[in-house]
Amino acid sequence: MSSDNVYNADNPQTATLPPPAEFGLPSKFKTYRRHQVAAIVRGVTSPARFVAQSAPVGFGKSVTVIMQAVLRGKRAVVLTATKGLQDQCLREFASMGLVDQRGRDNYAYPPDPTLSCESGPCMGGIACALRGTGCPYDAAVTQFNRARIAVTNYAWWLACAGNPKIVTPELLILDEAHDAPAQLENVLAFQLSDADIRVHLTPPPDTPVDEFFADEAWAMWARHAHATLAQRAQGLQDQARQTRGNVRIAKLLRTTQTLMRNMALLGTAGPECLWVYERVNAPGGWIFNPLHPAQFAERVLFQSVPDVLLTSGTMTPKTLHTLGLTPTNTDYQDYPSPFDPTRAPIYQWTTGIRWDHRTDAQDVRYMIAMMDNAIGRRLDRKGIIHSVSYARQRQILDNSQHVAVMVHNQRRQKGDNTQDTAAAPVIAAFKAAPPPCVLASPTVTTGWDFPGSECEYQIICKLPFPDASARIMRARAKADPEYAAHLCAVELQQMCGRGMRGPTDQCETLIMDDHSRWFLRKYRHLFNSSFWHFVKYIDSVPVPPPPL
Repeated sequence: MSSDNVYNADNPQTATLPPPAEFGLPSKFKTYRRHQVAAIVRGVTSPARFVAQSAPVGFGKSVTVIMQAVLRGKRAVVLTATKGLQDQCLREFASMGLVDQRGRDNYAYPPDPTLSCESGPCMGGIACALRGTGCPYDAAVTQFNRARIAVTNYAWWLACAGNPKIVTPELLILDEAHDAPAQLENVLAFQLSDADIRVHLTPPPDTPVDEFFADEAWAMWARHAHATLAQRAQGLQDQARQTRGNVRIAKLLRTTQTLMRNMALLGTAGPECLWVYERVNAPGGWIFNPLHPAQFAERVLFQSVPDVLLTSGTMTPKTLHTLGLTPTNTDYQDYPSPFDPTRAPIYQWTTGIRWDHRTDAQDVRYMIAMMDNAIGRRLDRKGIIHSVSYARQRQILDNSQHVAVMVHNQRRQKGDNTQDTAAAPVIAAFKAAPPPCVLASPTVTTGWDFPGSECEYQIICKLPFPDASARIMRARAKADPEYAAHLCAVELQQMCGRGMRGPTDQCETLIMDDHSRWFLRKYRHLFNSSFWHFVKYIDSVPVPPPPL
């Protein structure tokens, strides 16, 4: 990374701007935070199609990107990683005309409000009588297409790629851009069940068990299947119109259309576009993932939008590489944190133990005893233990002397697809509880904020390396030796930012895994420059006392 990318706080840009409220933003935005004006001006004046701004927690990313959209004077669409962040963006900027767009299942179907537009007749191949004259989803899309600034989520935007009814904006803003590669991967990956093959397709080609990549035989099979499915879909649409909404035909049409989409993707398999496949025995079938999702980024994610702004607190040049972006077409800007490092130290605590599957029971107990020592000196406040796995969470709960003040979420039960069903009530109780209270969880690494006194210390007992058992992970790690390290670095930075959300907050982070010293030194380039202002290396036992 060139030093030109790193914002120099000692030599700030001298540009000034009137207050955000004077540009139409809500009246509460009367001033700018530190470094915001520089980021706004640099973003708006950059000649690059892709502008990537690494802006840490507390920077004020929302105002920064909305101001850039306003100053560019172009129709803009903001993508958020979750519906919760989408709600937040809407609350902040609805008063200036920002429009919200979601998937069909978020709009009630007027003839039967217990159903959503996802269940409407148009999804079964029949022209809906409400289309253009009362369909709430169509009305939302029309409003989205006309809005100067709109917000939606990655899932909806990616699903609509190539849809001619969606007007392409002039500026696309990727919020939480560190998550964009995963969002792209999720929409491209698919599973092909044995049942679907048996009912709707011909038998697939013979596959050597030790082969990783779908070959030309798979691609030819997929292209032939796509042509057959397209003819079937046309016939099903005709039947649907004749039967005026037969449920069985509508369901069969949806299945056929999904299979067509998947076969079109698999049909690209070949030496220039590698697809990794893996056999799954329960319930039986195949999982397919593109080795390099970046090959689909332009068509599926960027969609030929003229200008793209990416923003995140944990985005690095490696993130951009996984999206197919390069220094020649991307203006990468790395900004410092606005927070006082003494209020949020990140201690790399030398414990002498690497907590993994090889760690014996005695070392585990010793590690937990050191953890207990740190907690015992912080019983006047609340903290989080990032256990990384449920198995490690169980070991902590079974051996810690402070288990009486701990709360924890449990692994989601099989078949429960409701988001955060296990975590949400436990986290709400933790937030409301008085100290001492400790949340032991492997699932609050991203998407959760604990400002103020909700969390004033964190313990990371193991580096969050991704699970390497899946074939796609092994294939990507072989193709890119830094792939797993990059995912770990992003997750670790996300963990460190959970409790430090504002300038008056304070939150220590204690990293206990002895892998961390080696990891932080070897992969320094995979972290944002601002991260290093908070890191401290300590060898003492116990750790330094908490700040007052």
